[in-house]
Amino acid sequence: MQADLSPDPSETTNTLLMLVVHALDNSTFANQNLALPQWEGPSSFIVWTQGLVYVSLATTLHAAFGVVLGKQW
Repeated sequence: MQADLSPDPSETTNTLLMLVVHALDNSTFANQNLALPQWEGPSSFIVWTQGLVYVSLATTLHAAFGVVLGKQW
């Protein structure tokens, strides 16, 4: 899930490589849009889901810690 929180660097790299090839040979990629991809950030669903995953992890760790403390006391 963490991969959805940042832009995909391979898209930008691929577009830049296509721009370089197009600059060397104008007939290559003539029918394609060679604009750099714009990233608007993750969707609110991904942010909420990621937050719930971390809250669940923290709750589980706190519960396990409490059980270990109770068992050793």
